[in-house]
Amino acid sequence: MANKNTVFIVVGVLLAAFNIAVVGTVATGAVEGAVQSAFQTHTKDTICANDDCSEVNEDWATSSSERSYYAWDLVNYEDVLANPMTEQQFEQVGPVVYEITAERTLVEHDAEAGTISYTEVKSFTWAGGTPSNAEVTNLNILFEPQRVGATSTFIGIVASMTQAGFAAGMIENDMEVGVPSQRTASDLDSTLVDLATTLSNEQVASKNMAMQAYATWNSTSEASAVYNMTLINGSEETVNTWSEPDFSDGLEFAFRQADDPGDSSVSISLDSKWGPAVFLGLGNPGSSISDLMANPEGNPSMVRATLFGYLAMQNET
Repeated sequence: MANKNTVFIVVGVLLAAFNIAVVGTVATGAVEGAVQSAFQTHTKDTICANDDCSEVNEDWATSSSERSYYAWDLVNYEDVLANPMTEQQFEQVGPVVYEITAERTLVEHDAEAGTISYTEVKSFTWAGGTPSNAEVTNLNILFEPQRVGATSTFIGIVASMTQAGFAAGMIENDMEVGVPSQRTASDLDSTLVDLATTLSNEQVASKNMAMQAYATWNSTSEASAVYNMTLINGSEETVNTWSEPDFSDGLEFAFRQADDPGDSSVSISLDSKWGPAVFLGLGNPGSSISDLMANPEGNPSMVRATLFGYLAMQNET
């Protein structure tokens, strides 16, 4: 079952949220005054054990309830993988019963503004029914964008996956991630082609584009802040914000040739649909040289440079 094109869902989650409850004047139209008054103080009465809200009600601070979850299991996934035209056969799995415990902590009661701020942590504990570690198989239509960096949207879609909603989620993901990435790739490709025409070849053109991008970032306040943080960690000052990078070999690999290390058939070059999404999806650059040297495999800058073929650092000097 460990096929790349399938996804296994094990239900079990811990959610944290920060909430603001409005307890001030509520517009109620023609509602009777007594009802209006009661409704205005309902949230405060539910939360607060006294008038100044220095204490909270115990049944609000901690509450529990049960909820049942269901999923759809693709029972003929091997046939579907072998022939995508095969009709998919689903079986309902569940209920997986969870006890949901909500623990709330009062942060602030602002009587003048009419608001109460509190944190809420929900924990889900399996309480019966189908085992919580039951494997559920479904076609992963979003496999390509998921494996090349669009993971945040993908995970949100998988969490609410159903037969009816999955197609809508797929379209939403493509609109939010795929379309902007593809447009960026198209712009980069056009710029590189135009510049290569002027400068005689793409190697020189890609070098110039990289240096221009670096210079633009290096002049920002964010770059200065990161630089100052690096000095705090013991690095020596440099003439500019950072030592000037060397793009003399160009970035043709990054623009034209980079692919997924796990599957060479999937392009992640900057001129491909998902290339810009991968490049940005790897996260912000690390702010500490010492941290980078200590854990290069986990540093976003190193991972990105390795994937896109412009890594040049060999040692701490």
